[in-house]
Amino acid sequence: MLREKQELLGRPLSPSVTVYKQPVAAVSSITNRVCGIALALGFGAAATAACAGEDIPSLIHAMQDSIPGFTRVSKFAVAYPFVYHWLAGARHYVWDYAPELVNMNVASKSSAVLLTAAALAGVAATDMTLLPTKPPGRAARNDTKEVDRR
Repeated sequence: MLREKQELLGRPLSPSVTVYKQPVAAVSSITNRVCGIALALGFGAAATAACAGEDIPSLIHAMQDSIPGFTRVSKFAVAYPFVYHWLAGARHYVWDYAPELVNMNVASKSSAVLLTAAALAGVAATDMTLLPTKPPGRAARNDTKEVDRR
């Protein structure tokens, strides 16, 4: 309705944000914020569930067993935002203490490197598995106990 009214009055319609080409630095900034929010919500939800008595590792294993491909997708979904947010934070830390390094060329190149590095780290994390280990010097735990019946 607004578009027709503007056309009847002979006024141009102001362009949408999607019309503009976003610079890499802007995409990097938005990605950093989205990653930070996603991490906060995800870890906050897991912590809340754990405090409520849920067994988070068991829930994760149950989903891995019942949903095909869940393991790789979930590993990437955690690794990418974690690595990206950490790298972007390190970059801003350097820029805070060396402001002479901040210019459009450096910002664009470093943003492209961050996006690529985090994507590669996320893909690499999908093939990593941390196996549970026993503490050194301890025998395997025996869950069956003898009962003293005196």
